[in-house]
Amino acid sequence: MRSSIAPDASHEPKHPAPQAEQLPGVQRAASRLGGDRGCMVVQRLSRLAVLTSVVAAASLSGVVQAAEVAPGFAALEGRWSCAGHFISSGRPIASWLVITADTSSGALVVRHDDQPPAAYHALELWSVAKPGAGLRATIVDAYSGMRWLESPGWQGPNLVWTRFEAGAVAEQFAYRLQPGGGLTIDWSTARTGAMTLGDTLACTRAPPPGLPQ
Repeated sequence: MRSSIAPDASHEPKHPAPQAEQLPGVQRAASRLGGDRGCMVVQRLSRLAVLTSVVAAASLSGVVQAAEVAPGFAALEGRWSCAGHFISSGRPIASWLVITADTSSGALVVRHDDQPPAAYHALELWSVAKPGAGLRATIVDAYSGMRWLESPGWQGPNLVWTRFEAGAVAEQFAYRLQPGGGLTIDWSTARTGAMTLGDTLACTRAPPPGLPQ
């Protein structure tokens, strides 16, 4: 594109917290200080050690579960080599798209990098809208900063992201899966009350870096 559920508190730590007598370092400190002061040191250090152990045990007992990635996103995952042009000038564009699923969050991570001499680079996150319906996305690039977009989801082979300004459509990115396994991306902006195509890309799947094209 161009320019919660909290952990289950009922889980008991699987590793018992150490007691004061299991902490030789605490005992050595107490013996050196002696008397009431030594007892106070023992109590404070023991409480700190127990708290640290409980936190560590809770971390070990927690299970990271994979989040559901939006249906249809899997069709886009991978590395894409794209070529196209700007509509107004005809100037060619060449780009790389690297699209990966983050199963811990359920988001799709999209990296868009134009090849030189172009200098457009964007990081995108796509995800299911919660609460609500449809999809949400954010794009960050050096030219426009952060933008927020939304989509009703896949309509056949088409996925259209829309950015609104004051309730009106300001920008759109239209992704279309092609029958032969390719992908096209059209970028449009609102001008004089109508959507105008700004550039278009045709993408094919590419092998990972270091492998022959």
